[in-house]
Amino acid sequence: MGAPMSLIKLKTRFKNGAAYLEDVYGGAAIIMALMTPVIIGGLAFGAEVGGWELMKRRIQNAADISAYAAGTQIRSGKSGSALDAAALEVATESGYTGGSTGLQIEHPPSSAPLVPDSQNPGTMVDPNGDNEYVNVILTETVKRNFTRYFARGSNSISIVSAAVARIQNGRPA
Repeated sequence: MGAPMSLIKLKTRFKNGAAYLEDVYGGAAIIMALMTPVIIGGLAFGAEVGGWELMKRRIQNAADISAYAAGTQIRSGKSGSALDAAALEVATESGYTGGSTGLQIEHPPSSAPLVPDSQNPGTMVDPNGDNEYVNVILTETVKRNFTRYFARGSNSISIVSAAVARIQNGRPA
């Protein structure tokens, strides 16, 4: 018995493919012409996602500074709109462009992650419901450029960063 017909066709295709690769009359130009859009697309995708990562770092920095600013306002005895104003001001100075609609301040926190315990190194503490903590969440919407062609739905993404600050006893800020 001989080899099945599909195996013979597969061997023939491999032989034809190998012969095509050995061809020195323009084969590389055809392969480059076919691969150039894929390479450029990969670079564009990487550049856009890299831009999102840089923006995430910028917004995280703004959230960290905003949490500190809100904490100093709480230590000074202020609340409500004074917290929002101080946090938004330093966030905007740090490059945040989401405006007041993307700023959320929780005092005491209700959705904060676990934070390191300063009294017991190596352990974590839940700040939710504790008046010693303030949680600042910044959300910024970013327009998608290249990646919108590969996904359904919105032409924008939301980048969210949060920071928790502990308000300790001491002199008023």
